[in-house]
Amino acid sequence: MISRVVADLLRDRVARPVVRLLGKFGRADAENLGRGADELGSGMRRANDVDIGSGHRILGAGTGGGDTRQRPHSVEGDPRSPGDSTGSESVPLRVDLTTPEYTEKLAQAPIYRKKGVVRAHPASEDEPVETILADGTRETVNRARAGQIIITNPGGERYIYRAAEPDVDVARAHFDQRHEETSEPGVYKPKGKVRAIPNDTGQRIEIIAPWGEPMNTGADGKIAVPFDPDRPDEVSMDRYLIGGEEFTATYELDT
Repeated sequence: MISRVVADLLRDRVARPVVRLLGKFGRADAENLGRGADELGSGMRRANDVDIGSGHRILGAGTGGGDTRQRPHSVEGDPRSPGDSTGSESVPLRVDLTTPEYTEKLAQAPIYRKKGVVRAHPASEDEPVETILADGTRETVNRARAGQIIITNPGGERYIYRAAEPDVDVARAHFDQRHEETSEPGVYKPKGKVRAIPNDTGQRIEIIAPWGEPMNTGADGKIAVPFDPDRPDEVSMDRYLIGGEEFTATYELDT
């Protein structure tokens, strides 16, 4: 990131040459300035662990293998801005669900199955899909391509089925395998299952969803991953969030 580059430039291109110059006149002054240059670099790197533009604190950021990718910034008043919900809560904590720690937690998570029925229809070209939770929070915003399946859960939550799948026909075939038609047109009984764990941070969190858009949930939300009965030991990288009320209304423990 920019702050890290600036820190390195200041230390290597400015401070070090000055140290060498001062070394000709006084070792103590040179050593003090050298320590100052190192402290400047360390301070800039610590600042880099905070997404300054958006105010997000980043779980696992830094050199220890955490999420150090560039992130979209929150923009006040932008309806698509990360974490923009009712405006009554602080900026959410950005979480990286691709870490080995979360992979291990999800591998050991209980398995849940969907209950009840859902409504589904193929999207028209470039159809916007906004997922709103029961508490009014905007969970995520996406845009469906023609033929992609849009599902509406019993609680009213709308989302694109397998939104990250680039092949619409593959996604549709997967939908047909995981859903049974009912006597009512457009209404299906889902057979899909997920592994899910509680939001373990104790606060509102935000991720970058598999389809590239910000997604957030409250402290009572769930972190989920699809469960494939044909590959029970596999933990997919298709990881996402589910609101607490929506999870209770849609899923039950698979016994």
